[in-house]
Amino acid sequence: MKSKEKMLEERMWRKYNMIASQIRERHLGKQIQIQKNAYLTIDDGPTKDSRIKFDILQKKEIPAVWFCIGSEIEKYKDIVISMIRDGATIANHSYSHIDFSANTLHKCFFEIEETDRLIDECYYQAGINRGKKFFRFPFGHRGYVKRINNFDITPTVKKHADAIQAFLGKLDYECPNLEGVKYKAYKEIIDTNCHDVYWTYDVMEWVLSNKNNFVDINNINDILKLMDIDMPDKWLGLNSQESEEIILIHDHCETTKYFEMIIDHLLEKKLKFCLL
Repeated sequence: MKSKEKMLEERMWRKYNMIASQIRERHLGKQIQIQKNAYLTIDDGPTKDSRIKFDILQKKEIPAVWFCIGSEIEKYKDIVISMIRDGATIANHSYSHIDFSANTLHKCFFEIEETDRLIDECYYQAGINRGKKFFRFPFGHRGYVKRINNFDITPTVKKHADAIQAFLGKLDYECPNLEGVKYKAYKEIIDTNCHDVYWTYDVMEWVLSNKNNFVDINNINDILKLMDIDMPDKWLGLNSQESEEIILIHDHCETTKYFEMIIDHLLEKKLKFCLL
């Protein structure tokens, strides 16, 4: 739980950067930006709206990796198969979106392997070779909550996390070698022995379907303004040339109406979208 002082500090910096962005635009006009690569990833699908989002991306010629939940694949298998046939890359986001930091290895292995099987089945039925295999931990909890809690990892916790990574490696999952992603905070999380995919920018649109307000994010305009903030060392580097981006959006039905608006605002950043 963040302290009141910490939340006030975050709000101050967000508003400061929003004002700074507005001043730059007003006095300098639209500046020519150097195009940088970005990799779009979409979590928590499939849903009944996945095809709508996929078609929007197809129209704009934007590739994406869809990190899907196994139990949802079972519900919307036909949609997944149709997306695969039309070029979608389907990846593993566990079977039931559990916290891998708080479950037994047996449970974690099942969550990975069962979803792996379901994805294989979808590719087989689509008549398409699966290709590269990607996995993302729900909540970003990679066997331990490294990003959220700055604590010393005990030998027991490290053994748990290492066993999960080894299991992912056994199933041929890989962490893409993206030399252009250079953020220090990202590199502190992703090491040479990992087999999962993390991110560098969370669009945060999922907050709009959450009943509890998150700092100052209350509507779609707040989400779009967040993209204009320049704080690369705080996971807000869309406007920075310091690093390429791995962008995270969620496939939630509650925010489908905002999806194209978000994509268009990302395109205004002169990002060149590439496939992992």
